[in-house]
Amino acid sequence: MKKSILVLSLGTLLLSCEKSEEERQDLPTYNFKSIAVSELPSTVQNHLQSTFPNHRIVSAEKDPTIGYEVALEMGWELYYNLNGSLLHKEKNLGIDDDRPVAISSLPQPILDYVARNYPQQTIVWAEWDDDEFEIYLSNGFELYFDGNGNFVSIDREELIDPADLPQSILSYLSQNYPSATILYAEYDDNYYEVKLDNGLEFYFDYNGTFLGLSADDVPIDPANLPTNILSYIAQYYPNVQILSAELDDNLYEVELSNGVELYFDLNGNFLYADFD
Repeated sequence: MKKSILVLSLGTLLLSCEKSEEERQDLPTYNFKSIAVSELPSTVQNHLQSTFPNHRIVSAEKDPTIGYEVALEMGWELYYNLNGSLLHKEKNLGIDDDRPVAISSLPQPILDYVARNYPQQTIVWAEWDDDEFEIYLSNGFELYFDGNGNFVSIDREELIDPADLPQSILSYLSQNYPSATILYAEYDDNYYEVKLDNGLEFYFDYNGTFLGLSADDVPIDPANLPTNILSYIAQYYPNVQILSAELDDNLYEVELSNGVELYFDLNGNFLYADFD
């Protein structure tokens, strides 16, 4: 009797494993194919140039259903939608066997778990890696599930005291952004992420070497715009008021009272004007 029960249990386990494997094989995934760097949308190229100005693009790929994957020489991978907006970025630590997965095709238990435990958050990215689903939430949490959608573990970004940041990071920020204050600092995946009160997020490696920065949809008090932007507006639009300013797609967007919108890079250099 015990032997029969053991055989039945093993059979059930094998059937469960086979089902899990079938579910993984049937799961729709993206099919990225290599493209020339010149084929990347201008929004992607501008984002890379402003965010990682000193790092060469190693490869570029496109999937017509979602967008673009770009690999940089310093080991980062960035994913963009078809409009060129950043979806997800991650540090490739050497073994790149992850497969991006369509969020709509995730097992229902994963969607239910997130809705139940993180009702205020959204899933911004999903991938299959090392026989697990990796789910990235909008608050920065990473959730891990097995092939059947059962919760396994969670990885929270580690908050650290800004005073404990490497001196090279503190020196870089104080030199380049002397009037800004550090809102918070995190250490995750062997790199530091530092958020300033001007809306900018900076990334540094373990040694404190600057890697890049990002800024999206961040309202800016016009009084806090870089000095060279204010000087440009005062010179070319002396009798016009600034109605609003924001950081979006790593650009300063400034709306004037005459209807003109001005665009500047993160260093405050004028790029172009929109007169619509």
